[in-house]
Amino acid sequence: MSFDVGAIYDKHLNLLIGSGASFGLLPTLALEVTRADSSRHTIETLATQYEGAGDKRRLAALFMHYYQTCILPAQTMQFDALRMDVDCAPILAHYEQLVRTLLAMVQRRRGVDKRCNLFTTNYDGCLSHAANSVMSSGGQDFIVNDGSRGFFQRVVEARNYNTYFIRTGIFERRQQAVPQLNLINLHGSVYWSRSDDRVLVSYENHPAAEGFLDAATREAVAPFSQALAAGGRDEDLPEVDLTDLQISAFWHAYEKLPIVNPTKWKFHETVFEEHYYQMLRLLSFELERENAVLITFGFSFADEHILNLVKRSLSNPQLMVFVTCFNELERERLANVFADYNNVSCVAVADGKLDFEAFNAMLATGASTIPAGPVVGADA
Repeated sequence: MSFDVGAIYDKHLNLLIGSGASFGLLPTLALEVTRADSSRHTIETLATQYEGAGDKRRLAALFMHYYQTCILPAQTMQFDALRMDVDCAPILAHYEQLVRTLLAMVQRRRGVDKRCNLFTTNYDGCLSHAANSVMSSGGQDFIVNDGSRGFFQRVVEARNYNTYFIRTGIFERRQQAVPQLNLINLHGSVYWSRSDDRVLVSYENHPAAEGFLDAATREAVAPFSQALAAGGRDEDLPEVDLTDLQISAFWHAYEKLPIVNPTKWKFHETVFEEHYYQMLRLLSFELERENAVLITFGFSFADEHILNLVKRSLSNPQLMVFVTCFNELERERLANVFADYNNVSCVAVADGKLDFEAFNAMLATGASTIPAGPVVGADA
């Protein structure tokens, strides 16, 4: 099975975007710390290890590090300033090009349903800001559906994705579908908040988060955080001099964040657990449709819930899955993960790296014309 845009644009198109897409703006979950077998830890694997060992202080310190390095920067992103940064501007431009490419693809679809589902596990606002930038630049008539409905308060619900818009003439003699991108945050968003049993979304007047770790707590966790970045063995990570009061104060604030934790337990709170599984059911439903296509980018499949969901969906013989891999080593790993399925193709650029620019080129022109070199497709 090879990647051919001409063969998939008219199918039910789904993309799954992971943290690799925002690399350079925000760090991924990967750590420099290694296990006894020399394999590298991620935030998820190390947190799971600490949970199992009952190491409450190191677990709290790890999540403090995660909050300070991954979540807080996403909450405080200033996109106008980032567009002036020589290193960050190209990444935002890649996001905008992705939006334009997807719109061009859905415009070619026959019939009235011109939707594309953009699933993402990222908390940041890169996709929403990219869509807004493309919309503001003019020349593109489309709708972004983030699953919310309401007026002063917009409530996010999975059922809201089951709509699309038709534009009619004055006398309703002509109908024209409006291209639509469904933006589905599988792990939550920095623009979400909780209100009783509802999930609210707001993009305006988003308060600049200053963080909820005081100076003393940041100082106590600093040696541990530095060791995570420096590398070495997990067993050599330093003890953390955190008080019980500092730990409880952190968890009290952290658990109010409407995001999925990077551990195997994910949500621990009823409202967001239900919302999370609604989003997963939506992904499952879309992959079980006839002529469904899933394309992944920047996603490692470390999330076992999503990995198992995709594997179950592969029993659908009409589903095609294209897993784009950053390099050949990653392609070999993921080809082994999906070795039992013949409707999965793991794609990498030969003698190069399949970065965001190459991924956009693949979507726009087809895999065989990526300038960086020919594509290696592994039919697992």
